[in-house]
Amino acid sequence: MANRFLDFDAFLSEKEEKTIDVRIFGKVYTVSANVPAILPLKYRRAQKDRENPEMQSEVNMAVFDIADMLFGKEAMDEICGKGLSAADLNELVSSVLSRIQKIYDSEDDEEGETYGDVTGKRSVRLNPKK
Repeated sequence: MANRFLDFDAFLSEKEEKTIDVRIFGKVYTVSANVPAILPLKYRRAQKDRENPEMQSEVNMAVFDIADMLFGKEAMDEICGKGLSAADLNELVSSVLSRIQKIYDSEDDEEGETYGDVTGKRSVRLNPKK
């Protein structure tokens, strides 16, 4: 009988913390590549809404929120205080999310890994090579 238990906690506990460094106005900021899934989702929705002129305020607020979540509010206050434009902020967020996606895309090209089941055996395959 097939094992019907997936221990996703085992997968999460074995994840390696990845970061990217971003230089802005001469200072290097370290951003976690392990972002909550809601960030790229919110950004994708904001980009779709950008086509609607009535949604521009909401789109800008979404980008500001995403930037705060990526860099932290204090860092974003510092960066924006140095003169970063709203258009440049959008490009920054887009570039950081794109770089993070490339990190995970390169991992998907590698052999899939297996993670433990309830018995402690490594039996559940995630990200299998296609």
